[in-house]
Amino acid sequence: MCRLGHKKSRKGCINCKRRRVKCDEQAPCRNCVRRGEDCSLLVPSPSNESEKNSALPNTPQEWMDDLSLMRHFVRETALQPFGTSDEIQFLYQENITDEALKYPLFVQSDEYFGSPLTITTSLMHGILALSALHLMHTKPTTSDRYLQLCDNHQTKAIEVFRSMLSNDLSAEMCVPIFALATTLSISSIAKSCAMALAMSEPRCVDIDQLLEMFMLTRGVKDIVMVYGEVIAKSSLAPMLHGYEVPHDAEIVLPEAIYSRLNDLTALVESTCHKEQLEPCRDAVTRMEKMYRVVAYHEAKDNLMTGHLYSWMTSVSNEFVALIREHFPAALVILADFVAASLVLESAWYMKNWGHYCLRGISMALKQDDYLKWLEWPKAQSHDNMVS
Repeated sequence: MCRLGHKKSRKGCINCKRRRVKCDEQAPCRNCVRRGEDCSLLVPSPSNESEKNSALPNTPQEWMDDLSLMRHFVRETALQPFGTSDEIQFLYQENITDEALKYPLFVQSDEYFGSPLTITTSLMHGILALSALHLMHTKPTTSDRYLQLCDNHQTKAIEVFRSMLSNDLSAEMCVPIFALATTLSISSIAKSCAMALAMSEPRCVDIDQLLEMFMLTRGVKDIVMVYGEVIAKSSLAPMLHGYEVPHDAEIVLPEAIYSRLNDLTALVESTCHKEQLEPCRDAVTRMEKMYRVVAYHEAKDNLMTGHLYSWMTSVSNEFVALIREHFPAALVILADFVAASLVLESAWYMKNWGHYCLRGISMALKQDDYLKWLEWPKAQSHDNMVS
């Protein structure tokens, strides 16, 4: 655990903080360049003045839109299931909005950007974006208007989130940024579904959208790794609970899953070169672990999005880079993860997400020799298709 308020490398990137090594604070830093990782310092921080001007509504109509979105979030969105745990449900109804309202909106500060107000205001943007997405789901005939509102809020929230990952956070700041990270992780799924639905056929979620989800979901893990002890003592502590599987738990996966994992291993061994082999092997191994976690918690009626998305946070940066490069074996493995996510597709923010993602992966995986590997995950998607 790093020391909050530590003065060395205050502007260091999140990868160096996680490894507890000195960062040269260049953009990108040498450590990230050497490891081939995405450096958080590449994202520029907006100026104080531009941040002040863009954080709050500028017109009466914008104030009314935001008020309407907040009203809908409290009355409708927060009451939707975000997991089977009552504790998690309560967090969205009460605690996350409490974090967003901790500081007055009208505050004068020469250090606006990087202040607690910046983060809580960005959390409010994240909440309003999620509310707009839920309105798109419930009122599809007015989806264009709500998509624009979502874009306005989510862009501001993600901009601050990315920038804040390169700064040391105080105890009071790490809790709302954690809330923001979890909110953005869910809204990125919902937005990709909404954008796909707004498209003409063939509707899809493309690889770039999936990579953004990786970034946001892995951001949650980065924050927990550095500030987990602080979050564990906060009102959001329940979000850290319920992910363990006892060592002595007897978990037997369906034979079809074991067979598919063996097939994936064979694909990796036969098609990957040396530099690709270990990241893909590791991704398959971690998928089996994910299946075991999902099976255990589903049997306990305690399955949450995080149980599935633990795979996205656990695969290596090298594997994510292979997805970015559209490396065939990595895309096939990704398709199997998408198929596994179908267990949660009844949630409003994931409606048909797996179907859209598989179509996007199929469009990226152009080689005929590999398209046959998508038949198995597509069969799972067809069986679970939501009308």
